[in-house]
Amino acid sequence: MLGKGKGGNSNDDAADIDSGASLSARRAQFYQQVDKKIHALEKDHKVTHIMTDDLFKNVFQFMTSIQNAPEADRLSIMKNVPNKMAYKWIKKYDILMVETSNILIYKQAEGDALDSAQKVVHYSKMFDVLRDVHELQAGNDHPKSRTLYRRVCARYGKSIPRWVCELFPLYCPVCVRSKPRKKPKAGHQPLLTRGMNVRAQIDLIDYQSMPDGPYNYVLDYQDHGIKFCQLRPLTKKSHRAIALELINIFCIFGPPSILQADNGKEFTHGASKSRHVQLDDEVTLIMHAYLQYIHLSECFDMFPY
Repeated sequence: MLGKGKGGNSNDDAADIDSGASLSARRAQFYQQVDKKIHALEKDHKVTHIMTDDLFKNVFQFMTSIQNAPEADRLSIMKNVPNKMAYKWIKKYDILMVETSNILIYKQAEGDALDSAQKVVHYSKMFDVLRDVHELQAGNDHPKSRTLYRRVCARYGKSIPRWVCELFPLYCPVCVRSKPRKKPKAGHQPLLTRGMNVRAQIDLIDYQSMPDGPYNYVLDYQDHGIKFCQLRPLTKKSHRAIALELINIFCIFGPPSILQADNGKEFTHGASKSRHVQLDDEVTLIMHAYLQYIHLSECFDMFPY
């Protein structure tokens, strides 16, 4: 019995250690993303709306000293604060005494209840405050970012901006597990296209192992709507040859709205470098590559139509 009890205690201790380790990892990941966002906002010269720990300490000490100082000494204390920030702090913040401790809050209007006082949260306390609202209060319902921000504003004012509340659920294991995911569809999902020249696909077939005279490649052009396929032999895989055959095809059947390459690898040195592009960009690339090798005066002589 003693051995079992000892083993059970060790398992409980290990579980506590694991939970503490996971919580510290969540905290580190959360603040890492917050720091990246703050750096990006400061780089764009935007306000982060987050009170730093040093600023909170200075404001708290100033408000406490002003509250405890006599009327004659308050003016001298305010003059010691640089850039006349003391006047802004007095208008914005206040000190609430709860038993023997002082709490920095946002200044309330006259007649407001003390229960509605909004506490000021600084940088290092954001994770604990958000975890308390998100996971421990209100029946542990794990609210999403909008509801979380509304509850945080009700208790802590504008200490924590909206983008921080949007980041926190991303590091909550319960929210991550309950996030809906798209179920993968079994089998191949074909492209459904109606009508001619809506979508066309081009591909290159390599016949270098069994060439037919000078022809080593075959250009496969297929219309997805009517499933009409055209095969054009090519002597080499170059953007000049591909451009010429595509223009010949366009002169007969007209250009499609979307021209799609199979995987783009065959056209890395030729007409297409993207997997799926609009026709205007595709034709621009083809014509640019084609006219590099053929003078403009010779173009019309090469079209048989």
